[in-house]
Amino acid sequence: MSGLFDKVLLAGLGLENKVKEKLDGLAKEGSKEVEEGLDMKEDMENKLVENIVDIVGSGLKKIGVAKKEVDSVIVSLAEDLAERLKIVTVDELDVLEKLVMGNRGHVSKLEKRMKKLEETIKKLTEEKG
Repeated sequence: MSGLFDKVLLAGLGLENKVKEKLDGLAKEGSKEVEEGLDMKEDMENKLVENIVDIVGSGLKKIGVAKKEVDSVIVSLAEDLAERLKIVTVDELDVLEKLVMGNRGHVSKLEKRMKKLEETIKKLTEEKG
C-alpha cells in the first residue's frame, strides 16, 4: 500500500511541477505581452507627440507668413497715409540732412571768401583815401 501511496504522491508532485511550469510559462508570456503593450503604448505616444509637433510647426509657419503679409500691408498703408498728409519720411530726412551738411560746408567757404574780399576792398579804399 505504501507503494501505491508513493505513486500517488509522486504523481501529485509531477502534476504540481507541470502546473508550476505551465503557470511560469503563462507568467512569462503575460509579462512579454505587457512589455509589448507598453512598447506599443510608448510608440503611440511618440507618434502622437510627433504629429502634434508637426501640426504646431506648420501652424507657426503659417502664422509667420501671415505676419509678414500683415506687416507689409501696414507699412504700405502707413506710407500712403504719410504721403497724403505730406509727412516727411526718415529716408527723406536723411537725404535732406546730407544736403544741408553739404551746403553748410559751401556756405562756410563762401563766408571766408567774402570776408577776405571785404578786407581787400577795405584796404583798397583806405589806400585811395
